[in-house]
Amino acid sequence: EFVIYSCKKESPIYLDTAYQVACKNWSLTVKDIEDILMNSEIIDAIDVHNEFYTLQCYYKGRLSYKGNEYAYEVTAGSFSVLYNRDTSIYLGYFKDKNYFLVKPDSTVD
Repeated sequence: EFVIYSCKKESPIYLDTAYQVACKNWSLTVKDIEDILMNSEIIDAIDVHNEFYTLQCYYKGRLSYKGNEYAYEVTAGSFSVLYNRDTSIYLGYFKDKNYFLVKPDSTVD
C-alpha cells in the first residue's frame, strides 16, 4: 500500500503553448495518484524509453511503500518513478482509465 505524504504539480514554463494548456488543465487528486500507483506495473528504464513519452508535466512528492520512504513523480506520459538513495522503481500505467495526457506508445489525446 502507498501512503502519500505530499503532492505538488510541476510544469516548466518553456513548453509550447498547446502543451502548456494541456498540462495546465491536467489534474490529479491524491486519490488518483494512489490508484495510479496501485494499478501500475513495474517496468524498466528501457520500457520507459521505448513505450512512454517523457513529458515535463508531472506530480511529485514523498510517499511510503512497503515500509520504505521514496520521492515520486507521476508523469503526464503514463509512467511513474519512485526513488530514494538506493533504489529507483519505474511503474507503467496500462489500464483503460484516462488519467494522463498521453498513453503508452500513443500520441497526445
